[in-house]
Amino acid sequence: MLIKALCDYADKQSAEPDSKIISEGFAEQDIHYRIVLSENGDLKRIIPFKQTQIIKDKKGKEKSIEIPRKAILPIRTQKPGIDSNFIEHRPLYIFGLNFDKDSFSPDDKTNKAKKSHAAFVEHELNFFDGLESVACEAYRKFVENWDPENESENPALMELGKEYKGAYFGFSIGEESNFLEEDEDFIRKYQKCFF
Repeated sequence: MLIKALCDYADKQSAEPDSKIISEGFAEQDIHYRIVLSENGDLKRIIPFKQTQIIKDKKGKEKSIEIPRKAILPIRTQKPGIDSNFIEHRPLYIFGLNFDKDSFSPDDKTNKAKKSHAAFVEHELNFFDGLESVACEAYRKFVENWDPENESENPALMELGKEYKGAYFGFSIGEESNFLEEDEDFIRKYQKCFF
């Protein structure tokens, strides 16, 4: 009885047009913005990665709100303390910058921004070494070359302003294509190493 119910549920999910089958070791993650990279790994721009959802307020009146879109990423770490993810999505790790009082800075009392970014760089460079697809190489070059000390006035970040703090990020080469988490070389290596 339980097995039949599970099979029926799986059939229903796969029949729905927007449903995604998520492989072992992966999970859905909210992504608010895409970091669009050049093939050289330069940050070209940061673009919203949101969708409009219609909700009803307490009086039943409909209004539209912007919500993050979902991406399928490797399972996120649950460890306390500083621990980087594969294809990191958290801004402190990626950029190594704090946002406070309308400005960005790599400095804070505990050096958390610097430690988080250093963990991110080491983790990602070790894993992405040898991956040669366009998306993987661009990402690796971005990780190698991004220097928080020199990016505190980066125009793309300045445009985000206070949105930076609560946002999650994904990486791509194109604005609606070449998403890093969908790269076949990345997926193959990730699954081979861990599953």
